[in-house]
Amino acid sequence: MRTIRTGLIIGVAVAAILGALSPVSARAADELTIAAASSLQDALDPILQAFEQAHGAKTRVTYAGSGQLMAQIEGGAPIDVFLTARVEMFDEPAWKKRFTGVRRFATNSLVLIVPASSDARPAALADLTKRQYARIGMGNPGYVPAGIYARAAMERAGLYAPLQRRMVFGENVRQVLVYTERGEVDAAFVYRTDARGRTGVRVAFEVPIPVGHAITYGAGVVAASPHRALAEKFAAFLTGSRAAEILAAHGFGK
Repeated sequence: MRTIRTGLIIGVAVAAILGALSPVSARAADELTIAAASSLQDALDPILQAFEQAHGAKTRVTYAGSGQLMAQIEGGAPIDVFLTARVEMFDEPAWKKRFTGVRRFATNSLVLIVPASSDARPAALADLTKRQYARIGMGNPGYVPAGIYARAAMERAGLYAPLQRRMVFGENVRQVLVYTERGEVDAAFVYRTDARGRTGVRVAFEVPIPVGHAITYGAGVVAASPHRALAEKFAAFLTGSRAAEILAAHGFGK
């Protein structure tokens, strides 16, 4: 298994990833190429190892924000399977014909975190109106699923518009996590699995998600994939008992 970690890339750096995933290199290696949301990073590596052992296959994965990965696929990157933190992405009209065999395979929850060095102890979203929370981190709600979920929660509480000027947007949820660990934001929205085991942050509380915004991960096989049969085997493996066991060990739900 080969891994391309792009947790902090922004802007033109996406072009570099497209180069790394050139069609020529993909055909030469004859590997299954997977694009995965950055929040899956810790759990997916052992899942891929288990899949390789079970099927004698080769895989490589690139981790980035779901919006960045969408741009790569639209730009022609030779991706075989796309794993997103927002399964609803596959329902978008422009995407329905690009994918086949879409499966739901995990759930997550959103939490508010603060730097471990902070004395702040917010107990509810309304506490973010206090002056001490001058910088609030979240994924860009234009294309980062964690940001879309956070914005929905803030809008339901009537807080997004009043606090929008305090928002510090990240290109993916892992970038927001790093901002918080460094003390560059006073509070931030990330998935519970991202905060799990991190000594640089503290979880303040679980963020209530509005009805219709359940955090559900989805996998889609790229319809034009030259490795479609192997891709479908991986999608099936991802929803099987061994993968579920690994996901649960890393804090994901069914």
